[in-house]
Amino acid sequence: PILTQGKTEPVFEGAVLDFVERLEKQLTTTDSPYLTGKSLQLCDACVAQVTVATLVMLGMKQVPPRVFAWLRGTLQQLDKVLPYASIPGWRMFGLHKRNIWKDWCEAVQQGPASSAVVPAGDATLAPVKTTTTTEAPAPAPAATAASSSTFEDKDNAILKKLQEHSIEYEVYGHTLCITAEELVSNVPVPDATHSHTKNLFLRDKKHGHFLVTVHPDSHVNTKELGNQLGLKGKTNLRMADAAILDAKLHVKPGSVGPLCMALADLSLDDKERVTLVLDQALLDCAVIHTHPLRNDASVKITPDQLQAFLNKIGVEPVVLEFGKASGKAPAGGGAKPKPAAAPKKQQEGAIVESNKKSNKKGETLLALQWKKSENFPMWYSDVIVLSEMISYYDISGCYILRPWSYKMWELVQNWFNIQIEKLGVENAYF
Repeated sequence: PILTQGKTEPVFEGAVLDFVERLEKQLTTTDSPYLTGKSLQLCDACVAQVTVATLVMLGMKQVPPRVFAWLRGTLQQLDKVLPYASIPGWRMFGLHKRNIWKDWCEAVQQGPASSAVVPAGDATLAPVKTTTTTEAPAPAPAATAASSSTFEDKDNAILKKLQEHSIEYEVYGHTLCITAEELVSNVPVPDATHSHTKNLFLRDKKHGHFLVTVHPDSHVNTKELGNQLGLKGKTNLRMADAAILDAKLHVKPGSVGPLCMALADLSLDDKERVTLVLDQALLDCAVIHTHPLRNDASVKITPDQLQAFLNKIGVEPVVLEFGKASGKAPAGGGAKPKPAAAPKKQQEGAIVESNKKSNKKGETLLALQWKKSENFPMWYSDVIVLSEMISYYDISGCYILRPWSYKMWELVQNWFNIQIEKLGVENAYF
């Protein structure tokens, strides 16, 4: 009744503020960008619609970073599958037969993390320039899309390391982004001389762990990467899970970057030590944007300053040239990949085209690092690991079935056992 009559009451506004605070707490205390899992669920769609409709009607324009990222991501997905809402009961609000998702995305803005909802008239602060050199700092650059909000984290271990080693850098806050694709889309850099990073944390049981940091447009072929790195014998580089990532670099998925090497234990042997692999395309840029252990902020640093920092912390990166995302072979930096036979190449092209068509229907792989059409094996590995269905074990060929996948196996067993008993034969397993 309050909304339909266009009225606002302090008690109702207070309830909305409390609800948004609860959303922020829920999204902050979990690793997931959604309320109940790693992917968009029906409850996300329902709660997001009610929340954003209420905020817009009450004139509450700014919400905390986590709530903002969740709202916008959910609304963008709804815009793809339901461009025009025709929901019973919404006619009274004038929300039927028009694209409300885009309107709502533009209406709600990201506010400071210190408070739940800020009135629309409050101003946002400018980005902060941070330098630890003895020279006078240069004037702050003009605000850009990649430096749109203030960031302050006095306890951040990476920022402390940068200051400790007198590295010049600039840090800024931005929309929370889970993948490199989201980062490029939601936090555009000023021009082509700047670049975000795409980071892959790979593991091989014989050759150790590798943090591969590349340009977002570069393509990493894990089958050829072993040859480029000069690894001897058979290699099986695959994505390491979150537990190993946390143990080795003390960072969560989605917040990885080359600066994390400051927290790696370099005294370990080759099988346990993390090797940093850098893309030459990144080092050719004027400025690199990378996460400082969190994915709602980025550090702007020049390649020279990054290499100086790595040198001071005792990290010697391996620099390689990677091809573009089209899958072309790199110009150098390792062994040349074997040319594919013509029929196989045509067949692969057909598969890529087919997958591209299927991706257009449901682009909901928000937590995935790989695209199905580009690298099916790594995409599939990503799916079963990030969905918490399976974990890899140290012994090759052995996997840990986690509760969700084991439940599926139990359902299969229960159905199959009944069918076996009907046949009157003894059960067997291999």
